[in-house]
Amino acid sequence: QRAFRETVREAFSGRSTERKVASLIKVRMLQLGAEDFPFPIIVASGRRSSMVHTMPTEKRVSGLTLVDWGSVYEGYCCDITRTVALGRVPAKLKEIHALVMEAREAALEAISPGINAGAVDEAAREVIERAGYGDYFNHGLGHGVGMEVHEWPVIGRGRTEPLVPGMVFTIEPGVYLPGTGGIRVEDMVVTTEDGYRLLTTLPQELSPDAYLAD
Repeated sequence: QRAFRETVREAFSGRSTERKVASLIKVRMLQLGAEDFPFPIIVASGRRSSMVHTMPTEKRVSGLTLVDWGSVYEGYCCDITRTVALGRVPAKLKEIHALVMEAREAALEAISPGINAGAVDEAAREVIERAGYGDYFNHGLGHGVGMEVHEWPVIGRGRTEPLVPGMVFTIEPGVYLPGTGGIRVEDMVVTTEDGYRLLTTLPQELSPDAYLAD
């Protein structure tokens, strides 16, 4: 999180490419003590942000930019996604961002010990489907994170495994409109005795200014 905050001004200056953004974050994480990277950093800008998984290119960053990054520290992984925007954001994409945030809140409210993983996915998916974008949320809501970046439990449709205190997993609702752009916000949470605790504390705004280091 600190690496993202400390590189956001340069990364989203309007002169960076997707690859440069990825490199800036990666180098700063290493400087701050990261031991490794659990997956290649995703940076997808403009229309490419509608691609759920893609590799950074030499495309200059503009418009919506989706960044999915993580590190390994003391043997354990983390996984975070934020979507930021340079310049004016069309009203439709602002509405999509608000919808993704509503789905995120619905998922968080559903987390409690004993609830099935599928019910947490369904809480978020129902929000997106009710708004008519169900076909554009085409992956599971989340996954366990630990010594591997993708572990049990799977937070997906129809999953019956119950959540128990101590489970760490992601919540990452997204809506991806081909040819237009996509928005995903991914946080890590841990199940507690009475609900959940957020492990990620970054803002979720579209404006890069929201992430500037103090």
